[in-house]
Amino acid sequence: MDALLGITYEDWLKLHKENKLTFKLKYLRRALFLILLSRQNSKGKKREEEQFGPLYENAEIQPPVFILGHWRSGTTMLHTLMIQNPVFTYANALQISHPHTFLIREERVKRQIDKLKKQSYKRPMDNIKVQFDSPGEDENGIAIMSLRSPVISWTFPRNEHFYARYHTFKEAPQEDFEKWKKALLLFYKKLSWRYNKPLILKSPVHTARVKILLELFPQAKFIHIYRNPYRVYQSTRKLYDSLLPLTSLQEPPTEQYDDIIIRNYRIIYDAYLQEKSLIPQGHLIELPYESLVKDKMGWVERIHRELDLPGFEEARPKLQDYLNSIADYKKNDHKPIDPAIKSRLNSEWADYFKAFGYAIEN
Repeated sequence: MDALLGITYEDWLKLHKENKLTFKLKYLRRALFLILLSRQNSKGKKREEEQFGPLYENAEIQPPVFILGHWRSGTTMLHTLMIQNPVFTYANALQISHPHTFLIREERVKRQIDKLKKQSYKRPMDNIKVQFDSPGEDENGIAIMSLRSPVISWTFPRNEHFYARYHTFKEAPQEDFEKWKKALLLFYKKLSWRYNKPLILKSPVHTARVKILLELFPQAKFIHIYRNPYRVYQSTRKLYDSLLPLTSLQEPPTEQYDDIIIRNYRIIYDAYLQEKSLIPQGHLIELPYESLVKDKMGWVERIHRELDLPGFEEARPKLQDYLNSIADYKKNDHKPIDPAIKSRLNSEWADYFKAFGYAIEN
């Protein structure tokens, strides 16, 4: 499971230099695999630009719907529920992993569609089944295209602090922001040309970028899902423990995980709570994860109503079929929180417990 499957060779060399890579033997095979892929991706990018560039470069991006929320707060579940409405479209797993070449890749995929639909893997942090057309986080594709994203730290975790500034870009060079923005607009144009539908997009890092997203898309709408911070910590810690060994090219800094999780949560929600008032009335709805779990159909209907989104009644049968298909899914259990960490959460996340209406436990 590699986070940089779609990277070009030129960009691979940039990251190699930026992170001063020296490989331990255990990561060498993964690095060589990415290098071989990157050479193919560079050739594929050129072919895609020649074949499709004139078609998508002027595509109109209709006002998107952004699903916001920290990792492990139910954003994937909510995203999957919302895309049952065929009025909208989304970035899928193939597209976010190969943002430079997904248009030419999808031409080949058409010939293997039935075979691919049978192939899947389970995410290590929650056992959710993922296929090539499952919804994905658009920031993954933008990260591959721009190299300026916190997502890059999934591969280079020893340099996490460097990439953390790309949550908000407030302390990043302007040229880095421009690279990211250019990549975002290009990726959205390709998706918009491909489907000619408004996008429903989900990337937790967008939670810290409300102001930026509104400047780019003034008519965008936002759905923010939040969860008990204790459960977010537990599930995010499991995410780090299970995912980083699969995506890293460096020894993950396990001794720093708690510091990273606590700091990044603060970065994301300091920005969100400061900027959410910029969202026009009627363009934002917020909901607790715990309530969504109990009434998925009711909340999807309410979201459509309060944000004035079309197509819910037509989508209801498909949504019900999906809900029936996941009726037996069971959530993971989590280890109890270490008392010292709990004390830190109570202190350093106190404002967020209050903002989202959760009680602090002793």
